[in-house]
Amino acid sequence: MITQAYVTSLDGTRIGYQRRGHGPGVVLVQGAMGTAYTFGKLAEALAPDFTVYTPDRRGRGMSPKPYEARHTISRDVEDVDALLAETGAGHVFGLSSGAMITLEAARTLPRITRAAVYEPPFYPGGTFATVDKPMLLLSGTKSPAFLRNGIRALAGVLPRATHVEFDGLDHAG
Repeated sequence: MITQAYVTSLDGTRIGYQRRGHGPGVVLVQGAMGTAYTFGKLAEALAPDFTVYTPDRRGRGMSPKPYEARHTISRDVEDVDALLAETGAGHVFGLSSGAMITLEAARTLPRITRAAVYEPPFYPGGTFATVDKPMLLLSGTKSPAFLRNGIRALAGVLPRATHVEFDGLDHAG
């Protein structure tokens, strides 16, 4: 059964999410072009073993407040933190730009105990602060080279990371 609920983020933004399943909580953070429905099949697959939370990021579906000019990734992390606080979830998965949010959330939020990311869109060579939590780094062999190189570089700097590359998958996974 899927239920819908809302949580209020630190700045007062209302964030809508879907809940399904039973077990430890996991939050799925979609990429820039996604909504809570993007992870429907993944959420269903995880639901027998996890309570799965699929929020709509700001400016989408159940979370219609648009981005403001001063929007930063910290706002997205605050939204994830509000959902974690409300639900007690400790696991987070992010895809694409949602992976960037997940990485920053894992770095800064003690509530997160484990995280997994699929192809965060960044180029290696910047300043990587460390995430000292178990991290699962996922990528596909048909994805653009900069994404594959970036995730491999990330695997080299995160002390508790495991990298898995899926043969035949692209950025959509």
